[in-house]
Amino acid sequence: MSQFAMPYASNLQMNFGANLNVDLRAFEFAEMQVSAIRYSTEVSTRFKIQNDDRHQPWRFIYNLGGHSIGNRLNIQTHPGDAVLVQMDGSADYQLSSEYEALMLEVSAKDMKQAYQAIHGACEGMDLNLAISCPAGSAAALTLLRTISRISQTPKYTHCAALQLERGIKETALLEILMNWPVGTVPIIQEAVLPASTKLARDFIHAYIQDLPTVSDVAASCGIGVRALDRGFKKHLGVSPLQYMLELRLQAVHDDLIANRNGNTVTDVAIHWGFLNLGIFAARYREKFGELPSKTLMLSRQLRQRLN
Repeated sequence: MSQFAMPYASNLQMNFGANLNVDLRAFEFAEMQVSAIRYSTEVSTRFKIQNDDRHQPWRFIYNLGGHSIGNRLNIQTHPGDAVLVQMDGSADYQLSSEYEALMLEVSAKDMKQAYQAIHGACEGMDLNLAISCPAGSAAALTLLRTISRISQTPKYTHCAALQLERGIKETALLEILMNWPVGTVPIIQEAVLPASTKLARDFIHAYIQDLPTVSDVAASCGIGVRALDRGFKKHLGVSPLQYMLELRLQAVHDDLIANRNGNTVTDVAIHWGFLNLGIFAARYREKFGELPSKTLMLSRQLRQRLN
């Protein structure tokens, strides 16, 4: 193991394996920084930087591979998890070998403005946001999709480019924060859903990877298929079958963007129960406006774009 010190830190220790290989790529977009990092060996870092700046940026982190342990924040992440931390000049974490992550760094000012636009005025910088979100959650998947979209946006030289980028930034932050858990905001939908519909919906989200049938869902909440269908159409606006189809299409889209295992479109489609690839491709294009092969191609270009 080797130990390194950096001059701007009052107390910094970084221990690496014998063959350190770090790949870090980044670009700026509308005063946000998008970056990708990968370590080929275990890393243990502890530091505290002397910095009196009260406007520390926020960083959204999506774990693509490996795992991390944040000792100071008492969090542990695995592939698919998302984390939000404010860069206050302190850190104490361990990264496994082959750890890989995508990061979106946002200024404190932009975060506060986006938060206030959604939730109203807040005191100071206490935004009351969750530190971590599990794999498969709306927050984690939204973060991944947002980073992917930003990375695919061309860099225009037109005089109106800055205005365009500011609009994209505002939309991106609003979408992320609207999906990110906030402790003080009640979820109204939970209160208005009947118990049977809520149980069925929760069952679908918990077991969608097992490709449940409508009969399975109805049995999980103790009602018949017809009652289940009426409840979903009345309160969610779609049938249970359509609800599960939309979830599976979204899961395919997210897996193609993440592209963690190097799977083909066919592999991912079959994994999520789409056996007729022609019908699948048509439904996918109708929902996302592009063929699944294009989504996969763009995901492979994501890291190449981070230069």
